Amino acid sequence: MTTATTLLELLSTHSANSSALVTSHAGSLNFEALRTLIDNTVSALNARGIGRRERVAIALPYGPEFVGCLLSISCGSTCVPLNPNDNRKSLETYLQEFNINALVVEKGSTSEAVSAAQATDTEVLETISHAADPIGTFQFSGAASGKRASHGGIADSEDVAMIIDTGNNGKSNMIGLSHYELVKCATEHKDTIASKSQPVFHISGLISTVLAPLAAGNQLVFS
Repeated sequence: MTTATTLLELLSTHSANSSALVTSHAGSLNFEALRTLIDNTVSALNARGIGRRERVAIALPYGPEFVGCLLSISCGSTCVPLNPNDNRKSLETYLQEFNINALVVEKGSTSEAVSAAQATDTEVLETISHAADPIGTFQFSGAASGKRASHGGIADSEDVAMIIDTGNNGKSNMIGLSHYELVKCATEHKDTIASKSQPVFHISGLISTVLAPLAAGNQLVFS
């Protein structure tokens, strides 16, 4: 069997009809639908001039849409997950220091990330979803700019998938990880029990809570 070297390849190793995301009240999203979401999101990013060389921050609360957004954006650009509850000054610093091309938030978000983006002239992409939509799925509000990405399409193994905080010693320390590196970490830790002590905005929390369970073909269950 071919070894997966990108996040999309990793998700493609599981049965199409197996559930990836599950809630007790709003149904589920299977791996095939998750892969379709990734394809659609990458196309939507490319239509807005965002490709594999661009960096997109997301400031979303943890839940199905966070996971769908994180995986989708990582497959078409470099995703930078930020804590939506951080203060404006910290968020402005992240947006400037890492040359963020766009920020993704929920439509109507009250996160200070929105004002941080405005202060740094960072494009804001708002996500919208409807009650009838499968969990974890979303679209971007508004029309695409029509500017095509110079490096579009699905990311390769050596493309940087994420820039994320290591959370070491209680201090911010952002590092970039390629698809190959993330898949390797997720696969090596797929038997790890999710840690509630580390948030998903830190690499250890993201691996144990999101990527390792999906690497094992397990469901992510949300209340």
